[in-house]
Amino acid sequence: MSTSYLLSKGLDVLNSQADRTLLTSNLNNALVIARGFTVPYAGYPTNQTLAQSLRPFPQVSGSITPVWAPLGSSWYDSMQAKLTKRFSRGLDVNASFTWGKELALGNGGNNGGLGGGINDMFNRPNQKSLSGGGKPFILVVSYNYQTPRVTANKFIRAVTGDWVFGGILRYTSGTLISVPSSNNAGMNNYTFMSNTRMNRVPGQTIWVKDPGCHCIDPNKDTALLNKAAWQDVTQGQWGFSAPTYSDYRWQRMANEQMSLGRTFYIGAERRVKLTTRIEMFNAFNRITLPAPTSGNPAANTTYNSLGQVTGGYGFINTLSGVGGARNGQGVVRLEF
Repeated sequence: MSTSYLLSKGLDVLNSQADRTLLTSNLNNALVIARGFTVPYAGYPTNQTLAQSLRPFPQVSGSITPVWAPLGSSWYDSMQAKLTKRFSRGLDVNASFTWGKELALGNGGNNGGLGGGINDMFNRPNQKSLSGGGKPFILVVSYNYQTPRVTANKFIRAVTGDWVFGGILRYTSGTLISVPSSNNAGMNNYTFMSNTRMNRVPGQTIWVKDPGCHCIDPNKDTALLNKAAWQDVTQGQWGFSAPTYSDYRWQRMANEQMSLGRTFYIGAERRVKLTTRIEMFNAFNRITLPAPTSGNPAANTTYNSLGQVTGGYGFINTLSGVGGARNGQGVVRLEF
């Protein structure tokens, strides 16, 4: 009996709530035999479960992970623009902007780092979605500006001239968040020892608050994600959600690095050179909150003894660390 035939019979079992219990029964069980199932090949042990015999490789127990399987595909389209102003009047600027879209169809193990597998092994095209690492908007600006020596006053010219302001400014879309995994044993659990995802509910918004509103207080907003946006799959069924969605994305990212420096020449022959520079990272002290948890929409919110949120669907775990604190460094170099 071919594997494809067994799988087709298995689909009938999975779609029948009354028959689903047969999957955990051994092949030598009278009910399994009466249902029409036999061993997948001669010599296959009959003390194996029906679910194990329905797998593509029934002789292999545990998870089957594809290695270098030629099943993945990716697509990338973008519009790119670049602006360059070469050094003139003390100013040098380079700016680049990318508006892109990156799609991926995973190989069953991942989808660009998110999603954790394929919902339906027999309908892989419906898993084509945004790549986990894709960001549609990226703007990067770098600049240097050297102050001129103004006025005829030697003292003012010496104090105000030749200072160099520099910086790298980077602004990007937020990172994607993966769709919650199903709490029920989906069809993959029965046959491929994998998992499936919850289904997205049409008409429901994902966010309770806009992640880019600058109004989120992680100590008060215990649930930023809408639990009603996801519905668990029926027992024994595959989900149909994609691994990622364009509106299921965390806050936009902004980072500014700036510097100020100058070179002083000492002595009439200018043989001694003193270079000073101050560098600031995250110059505007932008706080970076960790993305809210999206594991289980049915999870209850939990608190520690101090009343701080420690768990639950859609909460921001600030106890794991909040990034973005401004920091800087000073550099002094003497050459002679």
